[in-house]
Amino acid sequence: MSYKDLIMQNNLTIKSLFFLSIILSIGNNNVSAQSLGGNGTNTPSIGTLTPPGGGSLENPPIFITANQAISSMNIGATVSSNCTIQASNVSFGIYDSTKGDTTPIQVNFNYMCTKDVSVSLRLNGGNKFDGTDRYMTNSDDSAKLKYKLTQQSSTIGIPINTNFLTELATGMQVNKAISAYIVGNQSVPPGNYSDNLLLTLEY
Repeated sequence: MSYKDLIMQNNLTIKSLFFLSIILSIGNNNVSAQSLGGNGTNTPSIGTLTPPGGGSLENPPIFITANQAISSMNIGATVSSNCTIQASNVSFGIYDSTKGDTTPIQVNFNYMCTKDVSVSLRLNGGNKFDGTDRYMTNSDDSAKLKYKLTQQSSTIGIPINTNFLTELATGMQVNKAISAYIVGNQSVPPGNYSDNLLLTLEY
């Protein structure tokens, strides 16, 4: 008996001897087909597969992307140039007319301006200036007492109505100082003497 006849006699088929294992890898899910074949057909039975995002192969998940409308916006501002200035009062105290010049005292002032603004500072001559000299006067303006203003720690006088400082502002408060003293040996009657000065900042 031939080999072919032997197979036919025992009713064996090629498909009944078929066995297959398939390993499927989808995303992060590993699925193994169990005992494929042997069911009398050529179609293997495969386990349930779960696609990424949920759902199933028959009903996969639906990813919806919203419509978009875009508009740009311009942002702007204008920085203005501004300054403030403040000066302290000056008090010489008691003046002895029989002695020389008084010891210079420090006169403080400060300013603050917008950054990089060019500033200039000047002082006027007061209420009773005469030429290049500044004076305090007594209560009835019958007597005058000369005083001097100089750059700090210097003998260089500060002129009347002329810029004595020009610089660029830092945007922060700037502290400055000048010196003041009363000229000695002035023959004046006793009493209270005063003057009023204007410190001007231009920018």
